[in-house]
Amino acid sequence: MNSDKAAIKERLVRWTEAFNARNIAGICDLFAPDLVYTVPELSDRSRKLLC
Repeated sequence: MNSDKAAIKERLVRWTEAFNARNIAGICDLFAPDLVYTVPELSDRSRKLLC
């Protein structure tokens, strides 16, 4: 369980660094290829639209 927690924490730290650096590839690496997300007042979006 500790190794899982460390892996999740590391992944989120890398994502934060990518976000702050405006590294689109690094940001999008967190999301699954079949990502579908919803933002209020917008239709469903996909990873392709996000990235």
